[in-house]
Amino acid sequence: ETLDGKKSFTIETFQRAFFENFIQKHYSTSDVSYIEKDRDVFTNEYKLYLKDRTEIEFDHQGNLQSIDCHQTAVPQDIMPSIITDYVRLHRPDLLIVEYQVDMRHQKVGLSNDWDLVFDHNGNFLGMDD
Repeated sequence: ETLDGKKSFTIETFQRAFFENFIQKHYSTSDVSYIEKDRDVFTNEYKLYLKDRTEIEFDHQGNLQSIDCHQTAVPQDIMPSIITDYVRLHRPDLLIVEYQVDMRHQKVGLSNDWDLVFDHNGNFLGMDD
């Protein structure tokens, strides 16, 4: 258990095949630093920390909730192509360094600290502060 009461797991004890496939597919060159299981009142969330400082969060069903690569690019095939195409067309000089998805929308964080918000169909909704 970590100092804040969260459970820590190694990659060997985390049994989600989807999760392991995700890491092998998108981050085969980066090692896993540690995994946290975050207990909420109703569900669990899993936070994965890679040695390259990437942070990935999954919900209790293994669905991606967020990924933060800090100053390196999020792998493009993680996000819908309509979103990556939009950023490439309107801001080709910037990297997508963060991606979040929730029940209402999707959000990408750019390397200049701008956040762009999209609906679940990939339509641009605006900027987030």
